[in-house]
Amino acid sequence: MTDDGLTGRYRSRAWQTPADSRQMQALVARCWRADWPDVHLHAGDVDWWSVHALGKTPGLEERIGLWFDGEPDATELVGFAWYSPPLDADVIAAPGHRAVALLGAMTAWIDAQAARFGPRPAESPAALVRIWTVETDDRSNEALVSLGFGPTAAPAFHHFAGRADELDLTEPPLPDGFRLATIAAGADVPARVVAGHAAFPRSTMTEEAYRFCRTTPLYRPGLDTVIRAPDGTVAAFALAWLDPLSLGVELEPVGVHPDHQRRGLGRAVCRAAIRAARDLGGRDVLIAAESGNPAANGLYAS
Repeated sequence: MTDDGLTGRYRSRAWQTPADSRQMQALVARCWRADWPDVHLHAGDVDWWSVHALGKTPGLEERIGLWFDGEPDATELVGFAWYSPPLDADVIAAPGHRAVALLGAMTAWIDAQAARFGPRPAESPAALVRIWTVETDDRSNEALVSLGFGPTAAPAFHHFAGRADELDLTEPPLPDGFRLATIAAGADVPARVVAGHAAFPRSTMTEEAYRFCRTTPLYRPGLDTVIRAPDGTVAAFALAWLDPLSLGVELEPVGVHPDHQRRGLGRAVCRAAIRAARDLGGRDVLIAAESGNPAANGLYAS
């Protein structure tokens, strides 16, 4: 490990192996329990974001910085920064460590990564690094402001949170010929990827990446929920992630093929995924939507 250069308390290093991801998930679970319902990430995001980084440059070793508390051989992870090229990043700090000493080290590392992998000054002379935080995380936000960052109104995500046993999870009727199912191997993966590209035209998901997703530690086939159209194609999908440490559940991603929208499929597939997670012990449920997506916000609020 190397000293962060700001204080002798924290030591940092780059992500190295999947064992580091498991430590990150344990930290996210710790934050989830402390911050609910104003949570930043779910442990499943660590796996899902890793899927999106598969085969890309920069790799995880350059996207993720880890910070540990204590002596040079310390093993307690108290924070990590996830750089998303070209100019975005998330910072996660354990309760009690959300202050300038740690966040300053993280943002300095993010600035260095953006300088390496972000746009060249000639291409974007006014480019600014964007750090994603939770609006109600006063300690982290105050530290970031003191470091020179300023708040921005947009873009933003709305987080919808609730208790699984308090949500209306009744199964609504589906249109004739449509049926609920879960993703299986074989032809299901290409069909799921096709539906994802239709729902999200900017998606970079590939069949290889989705097969990798199915090997990640928190992925459960029984929570990879779809609605099949009468012709067998995937009309809607919702992937639920269940964290065994926090018992938190996140739906990510959720989508409906444009050919089948406004038929109640989004509500049906979300409820089915949450029911399945609840039956496995899931308790707290989170789903996020871009603030500029009124359809998704309306669905999740309902």
